[in-house]
Amino acid sequence: MKSCELCEMKTENIVWQDKLCRLIIAKDKNLYGVHRIIWNDHVSELSFLSKINRFHLFTQLIEAEKYILKKFQPHKINIASFGNMVPHLHWHIIPRWKTDPWWPNTIWNDIQMPQWSTLANSLDPSSSDLICIGDWNNLKSYVQSIRNSEFAVEKKSCTNNYEDELDFISRHIVIKVKNKPIATGKLHPSGKIDKIIVLENYKHREYERLILKKIITEAKIKKLTKVFIHRKASEGDYYKQEGFVNQSTESNETNQNYHTFIKNIYN
Repeated sequence: MKSCELCEMKTENIVWQDKLCRLIIAKDKNLYGVHRIIWNDHVSELSFLSKINRFHLFTQLIEAEKYILKKFQPHKINIASFGNMVPHLHWHIIPRWKTDPWWPNTIWNDIQMPQWSTLANSLDPSSSDLICIGDWNNLKSYVQSIRNSEFAVEKKSCTNNYEDELDFISRHIVIKVKNKPIATGKLHPSGKIDKIIVLENYKHREYERLILKKIITEAKIKKLTKVFIHRKASEGDYYKQEGFVNQSTESNETNQNYHTFIKNIYN
């Protein structure tokens, strides 16, 4: 028998296991939250298992789904079994979000390339300002360039290029002025609006407003029911003008006087 990578338990990140099967975290860093259940013995087909073992496998599969639903709170779970390249019985358990790069297609589909469009509400009508919304893989270099510039100004230490684990399943907005990326923001799967940044030389409410409106439009397309943002109480009037409602006295995310402003999408 040829060497089987699923038979060799070398560098797996095991969540739990028993004598018959194990749950591991997928190695691909771009597949956020994806797990696999692997049958320990080298078996290629589900029908080769005894009835008792099939029952055990499906019981563990359901428990794994419950675990992933609770931990990651996705919009949907996909479960798939192929084994064409590695003919060893295993199941992919894939949390899905309406904001992930493939939605509503499978993660084996190609990611759609983002399209840049002229900024209709540009501060300078004669300029070639562009705006784009897309996935992390395609906009990562632009977003990190803006984040790095902003945090360098604020003299914060750079860690991992200001990348977090939710970037890959979020939707990102970038504005370019004269081909220079100058503003960005992102929409979390939860509807949270985060990391709206406008570079120092372009600080203007209009650019932030354009990003905000683009995110809200994207949330509608993704059929999210609401969006929310954490901002200082002093900025409340601005967000109220944009249709947001103050839903808290203080955000749990910070010890500063930050409030949570929520906008219902279909109101």
